Amino acid sequence: MANRLLSRRFRKNASIADLPRNGFSNQIALILEFVARGLGFTVIPRNARAAFAQQHKIEVVECGSPVVEMEWTPPSLRGSGHD
Repeated sequence: MANRLLSRRFRKNASIADLPRNGFSNQIALILEFVARGLGFTVIPRNARAAFAQQHKIEVVECGSPVVEMEWTPPSLRGSGHD
């Protein structure tokens, strides 16, 4: 999803792989804490962004029409309470 969003704003062959990467958190509630400190950017669901208490510390860049990702449940998990 990040590659699709980057290609809308930057050169045609922009890729997330071209950016330096450092990991801080894999907890969605904490990701924007690091963005608010100026340590990078993220592609995050709108509802997670709306729940962030320090809205004034982040900048949201709208990229036109939404990017929609389909979620697929593997056949082995269907009907097992995981979907």
